[in-house]
Amino acid sequence: METDESSASTSEPDSDDNHRIPTNHHLNPPSGLTLHEFSSLVPFITEHHTYLVGAGQCPSLLAQRVQVPPEAVWSVVHSFDKSQTYKRFIKSCVVKDLFHSSKS
Repeated sequence: METDESSASTSEPDSDDNHRIPTNHHLNPPSGLTLHEFSSLVPFITEHHTYLVGAGQCPSLLAQRVQVPPEAVWSVVHSFDKSQTYKRFIKSCVVKDLFHSSKS
C-alpha cells in the first residue's frame, strides 16, 4: 500500500511532470520479504505500484507475509468495509479509466 497515490501511472501526463519522478518500489525488496518472494512480485509491483511523485509526496510499499488463501486477502483489500482500519495507510485512492478487476 502506498501512503500517497495521486498519479497511478507513469504513462499519463501530469501538468507538473518536470518536477515528478517515478516510484522505484520494484528495485528493492521491502523488509519482511525474501529476495525470492520479492522477485516473484516484481511484475505486479511494477504494474500496480508505479506512479509519479513530486515534492511533498512520500511513496512507500508495505509488505507482509500472511498464511491465508488469496481469496481471503482479496476480500479484505477489495471491500474496504472497515475503511477506518486503513485510514492511516491511505491518503487517497483514485481508480483510473480502464481499471479492471478479476474479482467483483
